[in-house]
Amino acid sequence: SGDIWKDFGVRRLTITDEKGIWLEAHDLRVAWRPTELFGRRFHAEQITARDVIVLRRPAMGPKGKSGAAPVSVDLDAFAFRLLTRPAFSGAEGDFDVNGAYEMARRGGQKGKIAAASRLHVGDRLDVDFDLGRSKSLRLLADATEANGGAIAGALGLPADKTFDLKAKAEGTTRRAAFEIVARSGRETPLEARGAWTEQGGSARGRVDLEASRLTERLARMFGPRADFTIDGRKATTDGLSALKIGFISENLVLRGEGLADLSKRRTGPDGLAFTARVGALNRIVTIPKMGRGEVQGAFRLIDGGFVVEGRTDVSDLELLGYRLKRATGPAKVSWVKGDLEIEGQATTSGGGGTGLLAVLGSSPKASFEGGRVKGGRFLIKAARIDAPNLIVTGKGGRGLLGGLTFDGEMKVASLAPVREGAKGSVNAKWSASSFAGRPWSFTVDSKAANFGTGYAEIDRLLGLTPRLAGKASWSAGVLTVAEAKLDG
Repeated sequence: SGDIWKDFGVRRLTITDEKGIWLEAHDLRVAWRPTELFGRRFHAEQITARDVIVLRRPAMGPKGKSGAAPVSVDLDAFAFRLLTRPAFSGAEGDFDVNGAYEMARRGGQKGKIAAASRLHVGDRLDVDFDLGRSKSLRLLADATEANGGAIAGALGLPADKTFDLKAKAEGTTRRAAFEIVARSGRETPLEARGAWTEQGGSARGRVDLEASRLTERLARMFGPRADFTIDGRKATTDGLSALKIGFISENLVLRGEGLADLSKRRTGPDGLAFTARVGALNRIVTIPKMGRGEVQGAFRLIDGGFVVEGRTDVSDLELLGYRLKRATGPAKVSWVKGDLEIEGQATTSGGGGTGLLAVLGSSPKASFEGGRVKGGRFLIKAARIDAPNLIVTGKGGRGLLGGLTFDGEMKVASLAPVREGAKGSVNAKWSASSFAGRPWSFTVDSKAANFGTGYAEIDRLLGLTPRLAGKASWSAGVLTVAEAKLDG
């Protein structure tokens, strides 16, 4: 209702994801200046709503490419009643919210937000910030809930325990100090402080990863608590500082040092040299089962992202009855403007076991090249496994219409390692393809020569030259066989 080019209203507004509606607002009113869009600026003098309801947490899809926003945003004033449901905040929340907000198209934000509880007098959240717009830096945050509530619950903390948050950062990009402390009941989920000047600075803190349900997965991966340190001192005339960083938890110890200017997102020519040691990789990656791991390499910030290059060393790998004592080799991971690229090679030793993977032998070698493409899909560009008894090659690409392909071939010289009595060679070829939003579909055609399984009745039925061909699809971890034909 109203004038869309000046002052208009919307009776009901909903925001959805793949699971349905996660946010809705009623009686939304917007007074704005449309002519400022010609200057790539959205300017609203006032935005109000009878209520805004957050039903649950949205399902987060893959992040798109980063870059400048299409327009700057300037909200002179906004006010609404905010209702949060337990699926989002652990408890019912009911707040009066008001404030103002600015966002520059090329980065930087400023704003004030005040949220006062309508359910518990005195419970509130106040935030005042000015970040990245200029050399100034300000962040003041104060939240309190005497007996817990929706603010704590929205952070994944217990909604039935006293909650208090104090955060303060003031200064400039050249000289500032910060301190943040969060308390939940008798626990301190987060505590950090630091300061810096033109000559250098330091920061230290501790995070309780078990305190919040939002970090439960990190707690399983790295341990219940993590300590971090950053120390730096000015080292060059062009602003680079000699940094030392540390991250210590039960399952991960990370240390690094090198030249960098984090405020300008740049590192020295050699990057930050680091060493990362993981006690139990199977806590981070469940398949295949793995033991200790170590990476030594360098981290470099580049235009639009970063590059990590180094050498990996993994011990005690196991999958489907096959074991490797050790796998080592170079690896490279790059993230540039939303594009992820991964390259790696591995030389192994101490291989052995039973089952189908036993054809890998004692010391297979492998190489891999792939990356994430637009839409969040992962493309395997090239993959290869070389062993005395096995060669696997695969190559992938992207078609003109955006479809992904991955074709390959496997040659097994002898099936004897699989089990006692097995024999023969196998040659298999496959072709796979996928379009956005659709399952992977693939075909396979395999032939064997002088074949034997060691089971007399099966060998009698299949003969010496069986052939298997089929069509199937793969989606969300489920394999669906559409067609299969076995000739014996």
